[in-house]
Order: sequence, then structure tokens, then C-alpha cells
Amino acid sequence: MNLSHENVESVFRNCLGETSSNSRLTKEYHGVELYVSFVSLKIEENRSNIEKMLRQIHRGFFADTKNGSGWSFLNFCLNQNNEMWTSSHRHCDYLVCLGLAIDKVAFCMDRKFWNMMTGSMPYLLIKSDNFQEEGPAPGKTLIS
Repeated sequence: MNLSHENVESVFRNCLGETSSNSRLTKEYHGVELYVSFVSLKIEENRSNIEKMLRQIHRGFFADTKNGSGWSFLNFCLNQNNEMWTSSHRHCDYLVCLGLAIDKVAFCMDRKFWNMMTGSMPYLLIKSDNFQEEGPAPGKTLIS
């Protein structure tokens, strides 16, 4: 699946669930600004598409590259060609939440430290398929 704001929004909306519905079927995630509830089955159905879109994000976010060990959310709108795939940070946050749901995205530090970062924005890490180390649990951080 090509990384575009239309595709990210389509998958995001397809996975959304109601927070008041059966809590065994949904799980909540806290993105950069969004609190969302996803239907676990829908996330699994879309796992491949979410991974495909995450793989197209700029390499600076990837844990397995010489050039990457996490990068500011402000740059999450860039693809591997250093081009903007969206002009909306809301769509970036949609993809962050989807990545958290499949345990492929992690915040590099706890929210209480975000105000020390440029623009008070978090640093994110994308865990690639060949990332050998065990990462934090979904929605958790590497530094707390």
C-alpha cells in the first residue's frame, strides 16, 4: 500500500472502534495528540498495510539503520525520498497510532520530557522487521 494521507486515513477509520464497546475487542492508544480506540481484529486485518506504509517513512526513524535511531515527530511527514507524503500532522498522528497498535512504533521518551524537545514534539522510533532487540510494549517509551 502506498504511503498517502488518503490511505492512512482509510486504514485508520477502518480500524476505529467505540471506547464504550466490549473492551475485550478494542484497545486504546495515545498518539502524539490523539486518544483512539481500535478494534483489535481490524488492526490485525490491516497489519500488512500499516507495515507497508511505515516502511515508506524516512529512514531516520528506523532503529536498524546507521542513520536512524529515532527522529522528531515534526519530520514524520517525510518519506524515504525526503518528500512530504502529507501536509497534515493529524495524518501523521493517525499513522503513529496505527504503528503503536501493531507494536512497530515507539516513543523514545516519556511525555513528561517532550517539552525539552524542539517544538515540544516527541521523538519516535520505527521498529523494522529485522530489529533484533525486544522493544517496549505498545504505547510505552524507551526512556521513562
